[in-house]
Amino acid sequence: MGKLIRAEFLKLRKSLGYKVLFLCAMGLGLFVGFLTAYVVNDFADVAGMGELGITFTTNGFMMLKNLINDTQTNVILISIFSAIFISGEFADRTYGIALYSGVPRWKVLASKVSVYLIAILPMIVIYPVSGMLAAASRYGFGTVPDDLLLLCLRCLLGFAAVAGFCVLMSVLIKNVGGVIGACIGGTSALTILNLFPKLEPAAKFSFMYQLAQIGSGGWMFLGVMIVTLVVSLVLAAVLFERAELK
Repeated sequence: MGKLIRAEFLKLRKSLGYKVLFLCAMGLGLFVGFLTAYVVNDFADVAGMGELGITFTTNGFMMLKNLINDTQTNVILISIFSAIFISGEFADRTYGIALYSGVPRWKVLASKVSVYLIAILPMIVIYPVSGMLAAASRYGFGTVPDDLLLLCLRCLLGFAAVAGFCVLMSVLIKNVGGVIGACIGGTSALTILNLFPKLEPAAKFSFMYQLAQIGSGGWMFLGVMIVTLVVSLVLAAVLFERAELK
């Protein structure tokens, strides 16, 4: 198992797609942070919006909270990375090579998913952190919000659930383009359901509904995310055991 995990980390280190996604996440965070702190605020001052009661709070920690709440960006990044890192292996037939070497299927998938979940952590963190640093370069970091730690923990759990869903789609579809479409399209469809109040009694059990509550999620948030992650990974393991791997 240890050798498999080391092999997956080697693949990750050589993955151009992962490096590009990481740089995109950092670039987006810096762009939003600088745009808000150096352009939007100056425009608001010139337009006299402050006199109308319209203000923009853009110190570092406030920008961090704002970008954590911008969940769709990280959903897209996770979806693309899932297609590259997990689904791409089907096309390259590396799963089959591992099986021909006598490695149990569960170990092949477990090592892949373990490295995958570790890899998405810096990718989803760099987006809000880079934005925070950009905003802090002009307005400082500000006062640490009382709920910052809980917000970060909800962020990690929420995106772990999204990652679990993307793992399931990757094992089910096995095609890079199809996985990207299914992950982004599926999460977008679930997000659209949030716009219909009549569907809320059922929609609130969706991980995308709860992800929208990332700033204030409670026990329902915790339960839905854990169930989504566990069920997705279990179903992915069952499908992987039955998949035809060449």
